Amino acid sequence: MKNLIGLAFGIIFFQVGFTQEPQFAIVRPDGTTYIFTNLDSAYHKAQNGDNLLLPNGSFAFSNPIDKSIFIKGVGYTLGPSPITGQTVISGLNLKSGASGGSISGCNLKVYCYSGCPATINIQGKVNSYRITNCFINSGINFDSLSSNFIISQNIIGYFGQGCLYGGSFSIKLLGQNHLIANNLILVVVTSAGGNKYSNNIFTYCQQYCYSSIGCNNELFENNIFNCASNGVSNSIFKNNIGRSNGIDGQNNQGYNNYGINDPIDSLFISYSISFNNDGLWSGNFHLKPNSPYLVGGTNGTEIGIYGGLFPWDDSGQYSTPVIYYKKVGPNSTSDGKLKVEYKVRAGN
Repeated sequence: MKNLIGLAFGIIFFQVGFTQEPQFAIVRPDGTTYIFTNLDSAYHKAQNGDNLLLPNGSFAFSNPIDKSIFIKGVGYTLGPSPITGQTVISGLNLKSGASGGSISGCNLKVYCYSGCPATINIQGKVNSYRITNCFINSGINFDSLSSNFIISQNIIGYFGQGCLYGGSFSIKLLGQNHLIANNLILVVVTSAGGNKYSNNIFTYCQQYCYSSIGCNNELFENNIFNCASNGVSNSIFKNNIGRSNGIDGQNNQGYNNYGINDPIDSLFISYSISFNNDGLWSGNFHLKPNSPYLVGGTNGTEIGIYGGLFPWDDSGQYSTPVIYYKKVGPNSTSDGKLKVEYKVRAGN
């Protein structure tokens, strides 16, 4: 199936390269493929279980997503090829029919003026959805109880009026059994309990900004914190950097955590909380060579975004192999053969 999706990506890239119209592909589980020049038409054709492949360019869904489909862009940041580029989506709203689907490889943006609305809104009871390898300029907001989300390998900004003026949130989570893993998270997460946060980096810290607020009965494991928590209770902290051990006044329990005696930027090759809307982060969040935290995580694993279940992909590009270059010889040989050269790339 992955080969079929890669072939469909190759088709739409070539058509984009030689025409002015963007090409969208619907790929059915049996490999049947439909090509469209309009996103709404492609979405209308999609059925539950289909892949919706998006080319480079900027697009918007006219309506909330209420089908269980797999939305795949070419990457959230500009890639090495002008054909592959980046897929930019103007926000995303999910309804209950989206359960079991996913979105990956997209730069998700909304317009901000005197504060930002959330970029991704969960507007119904959505279960078992994946958000991965995306740039999300102003965070994720759950309006309804949901379960079993996997949110991984994303750069997540924040929505709201600011930490001092009513709060700012990178993720405002409702429901339980969610996994938040291997993300660069700018400011606050808040959730109601029964969720796991692993191998994230909470990057930003200033007065009235916290890494987590109002979390209860959560598991935090192998994360790097640059800021304190506020109002977190009955939670477990294991093998994190920037957290303490023992039991505190809110009945939080800490095991094998590491305090930070030096500035957090001393942990990394280079540290920055600065990013632009093309999904480019100016820091390098690899731990320094010989860092004890390379094996300081659970069971001797690496703490931070390059360890754990979903190691960080520096490319910000597509994970499905795609054809990005084709050269066809001008003439066939005497025995009827034609020389064709393909080049294929996947992620980094």
